[in-house]
Amino acid sequence: MTLLSTGLEAHNLWKIYRTEGGEVAALKDVSLAIPAGQFATIIGRSGSGKSTLMGIIGGLSRPSNGTVRIGDIDLWSLSANQRAELRNRSIGIIFQFASLLPTLRAVDNVALPRLLRTEKNPTAAYERAELLLTQVGLSDRRDAYPNQLSGGEQRRVAIARALINAPPLLLADEPTGDLDQETEAEIMTLLLHLCRSTGTTLVMVTHRLSLTRSADQVLTLQAGKLEATQPQIEDDRLAAALMPFQPMEKLPIPSPVSLPPSAEASKPIIPLGSGLGRRQLLWFLPVLPALWAIDLGVAAYQRQGVADRRRVLAQLDQAAHGYLYIDVQTVESEPDGLSYRVTMVMQNLNSDHPLYIQISPMRAFVQSGFIWREVPARFPTGEATRIVKLISQATFQAILTPDVEKPTELIPGYMHVRLDTDLLISQRSQPEADIVNRRDPYYIYLKPQNADDQAILRQSHYPGKPPLYMPMPPH
Repeated sequence: MTLLSTGLEAHNLWKIYRTEGGEVAALKDVSLAIPAGQFATIIGRSGSGKSTLMGIIGGLSRPSNGTVRIGDIDLWSLSANQRAELRNRSIGIIFQFASLLPTLRAVDNVALPRLLRTEKNPTAAYERAELLLTQVGLSDRRDAYPNQLSGGEQRRVAIARALINAPPLLLADEPTGDLDQETEAEIMTLLLHLCRSTGTTLVMVTHRLSLTRSADQVLTLQAGKLEATQPQIEDDRLAAALMPFQPMEKLPIPSPVSLPPSAEASKPIIPLGSGLGRRQLLWFLPVLPALWAIDLGVAAYQRQGVADRRRVLAQLDQAAHGYLYIDVQTVESEPDGLSYRVTMVMQNLNSDHPLYIQISPMRAFVQSGFIWREVPARFPTGEATRIVKLISQATFQAILTPDVEKPTELIPGYMHVRLDTDLLISQRSQPEADIVNRRDPYYIYLKPQNADDQAILRQSHYPGKPPLYMPMPPH
């Protein structure tokens, strides 16, 4: 029962509640027509009947009298199960509050309505959920729980959830009522873009006249009556003049209205909450298989996601430690006579698969006695933490100043120096969880800037001038 494109019509809708004080009409002979693909707003003060009307046209609350047609379907001629199927497939509903399930992640909340369909395909449901989260700007928040999201982010998740089954009709009951003005504008822009780009019919209830500026129709409800379509108004301050407060009035049932038997005056008033018991439990039992199926779908998707992440991280770890070669390329004296410029070389031995590497500042240590003393190390002037796309070979540098008194000389005349590199590595330019951290020590023997070459030659026999440094294997 999926509708590819649909408008909305309602004719002579009445909604009458019976109270101990008499009958109260929430809607009075309301009729409307919204063509397919249009954006219509329903405005009115609190208590004017807006939410009641939305409940009726959304198939949630039966009218006392009147008809609702969605496309070619008479909504209230359907059985309860048929209406539920129609809502799931063809009507998206955004409630006044986000109403996300607190124990499910954002992606689970969005996928849930699609998992409830009769033909269950968890993979397709989650693929579309992730696409919608990307469209509403939350691709990086897919695994966040509702209590980890801001109010605006929760509302974006609710919008994505309402669109998961690509409904041709979208109903929004004050979707920005509890948001600040800036977030409200962002949500409305997003909602309109999604609906205009897909040809979705959008009906939105609001009490803010400023939200009607882009609407094709502006309908006004006052005390249950639908007034003539109002022009689009730019100033919220006009709201009071257009919609003077009229309390919901008690009235006898008008003669044109034929109430269903459930609403006849002879039926006794049932207090709120009475009758709960075995029948409600029996009603709940058929829901259990659906909940069980949802749980299985979520669990299968999560297991697949864990397996995929493990596989990606295993491949990345192999690339970072198996295909990435790093070593000291050169060490040179700086003109200040105190510092050294160390150049490290990186090679990607599998050039078919580029690596994206974030290079953090190097740390340097000089052995003194039996401990390593850290000495100043920094990037050269003009360089900073950066990301390198490594296809074949690249270098990075550090300036170190080994100002340690009485360094340990394992080789006469040379300091024992350790250089620690710290790299974050991914195979994507915009990684998420697919990052590994590679930290490596490199050891060199380094000749002090003020060293006496002749004194070194008397203790060691070099074929010429003693070298500035000598690399050593890790130890």
